[in-house]
Amino acid sequence: MHFRLSGGVLLRKGQLLSLDLLLSLILITASTGIVLHWTEEQSTLLKEKQFQAQVLQIAELASNNLAANPSIVCELIETDTGNHLAYLNNCIPTKLKNITRQEMGIPDGFGCLIDDGGSGANLLTDCGNYSTGLAQLGAAKNYYSVKRTVVYYYRTGAALWPGQTRSQITRQELSSCMASGICNMAKGAFTLYAWNQNE
Repeated sequence: MHFRLSGGVLLRKGQLLSLDLLLSLILITASTGIVLHWTEEQSTLLKEKQFQAQVLQIAELASNNLAANPSIVCELIETDTGNHLAYLNNCIPTKLKNITRQEMGIPDGFGCLIDDGGSGANLLTDCGNYSTGLAQLGAAKNYYSVKRTVVYYYRTGAALWPGQTRSQITRQELSSCMASGICNMAKGAFTLYAWNQNE
């Protein structure tokens, strides 16, 4: 049996079915490609959201640790004996020892920068120096920042007790500061920036 198409081409019955099959395969291949492309885009968007959520979590954790980690914040001691009373969250001693990324909870592979807003607090960290950190921050694809209001403790004078550190404040000094407002403490803020260095 023969069929004549409009161009004058003579086709057999089996050739007509092959042409239908070929057109069907082309449509199936095109639709499969579209679905695969859409799936790949969704996968990329999901990975980006996961990276952003991870950076957000690390920045929040580092900010909280910087303002509440007992190895960083001010320690309230008894005036007469020098005995430990409490740790004062959101009270950060200035010119303190180098605060490590580990103390802040920042894992390897993540960059960080701390801006103390020109307070003169000299928050020393192993995040790197400020100008290098700014350059890395500018090159980061995604970063997250957390601003915290804190009190900076500018310890001056000699130690009252042998072994008294720059982060220890006496009960008498704190009471006097709260009553008169004249003290070595000042309201300030810091902004912590974090980003994924592998992104």
